[in-house]
Amino acid sequence: MRTTTNTMLALASLMLQSPFLAIAAEAARPDPAIEKTAAAYLKAVLAGDAAAVAATLRSDAVEMPPCRPLIQGRTAIEEYYRGFFAGPVKITEFTFSHMETAATGDSGFTAGTYRQKLQVKPGVIVDDTGKFVVIVKREAGAWKAAYVIYNSDRPPAM
Repeated sequence: MRTTTNTMLALASLMLQSPFLAIAAEAARPDPAIEKTAAAYLKAVLAGDAAAVAATLRSDAVEMPPCRPLIQGRTAIEEYYRGFFAGPVKITEFTFSHMETAATGDSGFTAGTYRQKLQVKPGVIVDDTGKFVVIVKREAGAWKAAYVIYNSDRPPAM
């Protein structure tokens, strides 16, 4: 028991000296420019414009779509969207609600929920809601998505 207590005290001491604590202690501030990047993404998706979606991403971005392997790089993600927009499912409505958006230095995030209507075949519309987290980083002075993950509240179709 004494060894466990000493180990815990040593770890706590190291954590207090850690650079991670300094990062966590730096106050993250809301940054409306992050939401402007999100709005550009939303507009691109509604327009079915894969190139405009890609313009909101860093060159080394990673997208983590539901029920699929992750996609690495702006070019690969643009191809993913090009295929999605050409597919049978069409997004007819799409909105976000940001729960929190903040930045510190050259990194930031936004997290929230989304609502969309999907036309899965002529005359068949599916209402979908879900959540997302997007990590952004500055690239050439602008916020660009670095990591994007989202998933639906609906159970996966088997």
